[in-house]
Amino acid sequence: MISSFSSECLLNIFENFLTGNNDLKNCILVNRNWSSLAISVLWKNPLTETLKVKQSISVITTYITCLPQESKDSLIANGLQLPEKVLRRELYDYPSHLQILNYQNLYDAIIDWIEESHQEDIMFHQYQLLDHIFRMFMVKCINIRRIDISNLDDSTKIIHFPLLPNSDEFLSNVKEFSCNGSRNSDFIYLLSQKCTQINSFHLKGQNNGLARLIDMQKVPIKSLEVDFRTMPILSIEKVIQKNSNSITKLKLTGSSRLFRIDCQNLKELVLDLNMDLVGLAKKFGVSIFPKLVKLDISIINLNLKFICKFLKNHGGIKYLYIRKSCYLAYLNDTSEIGDLMKILVKYCHNLVEYRGPFSILYEEINECFLLKLFKACLNLEKLWFWGENQLVNISELVTILSNYVPKRLNTLYMDPLWVIDVDSLDIFLNEHKNLDLDIPFLKTSREEYV
Repeated sequence: MISSFSSECLLNIFENFLTGNNDLKNCILVNRNWSSLAISVLWKNPLTETLKVKQSISVITTYITCLPQESKDSLIANGLQLPEKVLRRELYDYPSHLQILNYQNLYDAIIDWIEESHQEDIMFHQYQLLDHIFRMFMVKCINIRRIDISNLDDSTKIIHFPLLPNSDEFLSNVKEFSCNGSRNSDFIYLLSQKCTQINSFHLKGQNNGLARLIDMQKVPIKSLEVDFRTMPILSIEKVIQKNSNSITKLKLTGSSRLFRIDCQNLKELVLDLNMDLVGLAKKFGVSIFPKLVKLDISIINLNLKFICKFLKNHGGIKYLYIRKSCYLAYLNDTSEIGDLMKILVKYCHNLVEYRGPFSILYEEINECFLLKLFKACLNLEKLWFWGENQLVNISELVTILSNYVPKRLNTLYMDPLWVIDVDSLDIFLNEHKNLDLDIPFLKTSREEYV
């Protein structure tokens, strides 16, 4: 049975279904093919934020073992004491599997290794070790997909590794870049001379080097996440606007005018902005993205009427998430929520997931928005509701809803102010045993009733 799985199938299983490194390490013991595939997954990003110090030290020990002999000799000549176990030649080429380079994680792990080995002159040895490991990476690592300098500490000294020999091939396949802060413009400028295939940017902070890096890409930008606490510099706005038609995923946080760009192929839009509320809201309401399927929005003081106006032109949306803000969390007038419900029922028939405000108040059962939503949106799978401003007993409604629950619905999170009696809940759950139901008012879940 084991031999019947193709390597491609096994790799997909290892990358997406196994729950942790221990599972993968067990796979190493099965046979040579499983071992090779499991190692490739374990070592594509071996230094993560969640890794314990002992594990980080183990990774650096392996990297030192994989260094060429001349590097080890140079480190020893400069006073770094290497333990006996790293002086041997490593039989397996672990560094060659590296795909995600997080500079800060590597930087910290090397400090941990040096401190663990009780070395003196920590900063000198750290720089020496960083330099030799990066020189090894330039030769062995040709599958780097992501460079991440988003979590750099202010005290971190960054090595300009784009200047090292063989850096062209090392950087040739980078597809994703993450950056936090306005520092290291010169380093990012150096990257722009070598990295020209990046199609995904995660940016927090800005500088001229970053504008240059974006502008030098020879491939269309597909994914862009921007978090600017100040207005973006003009050079960055211009280079992003040049790529507007290729962007399929856009996330804007903080202060940004980039929402005004025209993205005709946009499929996912995430907004959490805090500037120019009136102007932004008006622009948002009339914007049209023909291919949009996901909207995740949280804008302080944004009036729901602008979201309603937007949704009228975007009936293809499948995933709609409206996050609480100071305004929405304490909305006393439910008329705006009622208007939103009408828009969902009338225009958003393709909804698969909805998380946002909802009002279940009704004078007649047939006028209940939840019943109408169930009838109009047959592809619903997940619902999370909030926004009610008074207790509402839905016991009678629940028994009627049972006949209209969409077949694919598997998650229903009720508003904390919805009240339901146990008998009505029993009837509902017996007819929908596969539904994950969360009722905050009762502080209970489906498992206690089945």
